Amino acid sequence: MLWDSYGWYSVRAWLWLLFDIITSRLVRLKPIQQRLLNDAVVVVTGANSGIGKETARLFVKSGAKVILACRNCKLGQQVKEEFCSKDKARENKIWVLPLDLTCQTSIRSFVEQFKSLQLPLDYLILNAGVLGVPLSYTKDNVELHFGVNHLGHFMLTLLLMENLIQTKHSRVVIVSSLTYLLGSLHLDDINYKKRRYRSFEAYATSKLCNLLFMRELCKRCKSEQLSVVAVHPGDVHTQVARHFGKWIYYLYEQLASIILRSPEQGALSVYAAAVDPYLSSFSGIFTMNVDQLVALAPNAIHDASSKCLWKKSLSLISFQSHEIEMLRSLRILYEDEYLQCLADCNREES
Repeated sequence: MLWDSYGWYSVRAWLWLLFDIITSRLVRLKPIQQRLLNDAVVVVTGANSGIGKETARLFVKSGAKVILACRNCKLGQQVKEEFCSKDKARENKIWVLPLDLTCQTSIRSFVEQFKSLQLPLDYLILNAGVLGVPLSYTKDNVELHFGVNHLGHFMLTLLLMENLIQTKHSRVVIVSSLTYLLGSLHLDDINYKKRRYRSFEAYATSKLCNLLFMRELCKRCKSEQLSVVAVHPGDVHTQVARHFGKWIYYLYEQLASIILRSPEQGALSVYAAAVDPYLSSFSGIFTMNVDQLVALAPNAIHDASSKCLWKKSLSLISFQSHEIEMLRSLRILYEDEYLQCLADCNREES
């Protein structure tokens, strides 16, 4: 039973993840041809370090207009200066905008600032994330892994949906992970009030939510104008494990450079998921190792789970009335969801 199932106690899931870690540096990644993306507009979340920074670098080199969506704008500005150090002409094609995915007010403010630029939106790269944090909560009282890795990006995507759909052949790329195999949904207890909290299990569940969100969004965006994909960048050496504690982080740093991929290598798969001519013809897929399509496990293709996660996510967001009307007009919300969101909105305003 433990072999056939998925979740925290699945032997098969742990063995698959161990195999992925061991072979991460051994897999030969397909070289990527830099595409010319003049005037394409890209938003990259978590762009001030790690995979997000290197993904943004690839888009900048391709000639795209890039919005660095960063919680720490000071670091984001340093990244912009680094990108422009050898080509000052890039300064007018890179923006640094504040985005704190732990705060719905910040997410809404980011969307308003982006819309004020009056730009299309060709690529939305949902990269930012947290891993291994002690039990803590967002500013809106949602467990941090679920709140940042899933819910914050869920809200951001919905509020940018009008821009995405109005831009022909736009693409949403969700940076997920094979750790989703260890995840399981407990939508009645997302804040761990009734069960034991394991930080890595919470992270794995948030990565499972990424894939269920992709699946549900694909069902609601049947137009060829918008496609949605998820990508596993590989096991990458970043600062994401800094919350695991001093000694674990020390061991991680010693082993990471030997076993894990560099952020530059991880970014190749994210960039390819967005612009590769072959992959760009698909929607609702999960990719890894630049050009490899991966079949999803049963826990990530369960229609009832994806629908329940969608409804739960809607209930956790304080939408404004004009945002609800926009989502209804785009047919992103079903009628019962529209009425429930409107009722919640009216209740908060009264």
